[in-house]
Amino acid sequence: MEDELLAFPPETSENTSVSPLNDSEIIILREMIADYKQKNSFLPKRNNAIEANPKASNLFQPQENVEVKPVATNLFSEEPSSSPSGLFFTDEESNNKDSEQNYTELLDCCKNYDSTETGLLNEFKEIVSKTQGTVQKILITAFLGLFPCKRFIRHGTPEQKLFVLKTLSDRFLENIAGLKFQERKKLLKLIAKYLSEVSENYSFIPMEGEPFKPMFHERVAGSSSSGLIIKEMRSFLIVDSSSNHIIYTGLVLS
Repeated sequence: MEDELLAFPPETSENTSVSPLNDSEIIILREMIADYKQKNSFLPKRNNAIEANPKASNLFQPQENVEVKPVATNLFSEEPSSSPSGLFFTDEESNNKDSEQNYTELLDCCKNYDSTETGLLNEFKEIVSKTQGTVQKILITAFLGLFPCKRFIRHGTPEQKLFVLKTLSDRFLENIAGLKFQERKKLLKLIAKYLSEVSENYSFIPMEGEPFKPMFHERVAGSSSSGLIIKEMRSFLIVDSSSNHIIYTGLVLS
C-alpha cells in the first residue's frame, strides 16, 4: 500500500559520508570526555582488577565491635539492664544547662501550637523541670508525640477527632509505661484535661491509684487478676460529656 508507513526511513545515497571533526568540535568533545571521567571517577577502570582494601570502610562487613554499656535503667525494676548504645537514653544526671537546652528544643518543636495551648506547655515545663536524666528526656519525647495537635484536627468531625486523640493518647501512655516520677499523676491529669478540651465532646479520665472496677476498666497483659488497685493507665477512660455514657473503657495494669 502506498500510504503504509515504512518501518525505517529509506536509505538514500545522498549525505552518507560524515565529514571529519574540525578543531572546535574536537575541543568540545575532549571537554565532554574529561567531564564524564571526573563525574564517574568512582567507577572501576576498565581492565583493572578490583582488589579488597582492608583499610577501607566496607559497609557490608562488620566493623569494630561496639561496646554495650549497661547504662539504661530497667523501668520496672531497680536493676540496670544491658541495652545497645543509642537505643535508649542514658541515666546520667542532667544539670541546669541540659534542662535549658531541652526546653529550647521543646519550644522549637512546638512552634505550631495554638495560643490557647500556652498554659498546657507552661504547666508541662514546670512538671518536667522537677525530673532529670532519662525521665526528663523520655517525658519530652512522649509529649512531642501528642502536642501540639489542636490546630491540625480543628476541621475534623467529633468522631475523627476522637479517633486521633485516642490514638495519640494511647501511644503517650505506652511511651511512659513503667516510668516512675513524683509528678506522674499531675501529668496524666494535665494531658487528660488537654485531650478533653481539644475533643470538645468527650472526657478523658485518668484513674491511676483508684480501685479497679470492671464496668470502667479492662486489664492488660501482665496484670494481676486479683489486683484491686490500678497501677498504671495504658488507655484513658473516655466518656461522652453530654450523656456520661462510656465510649471506651480504660485499659489498666492492676
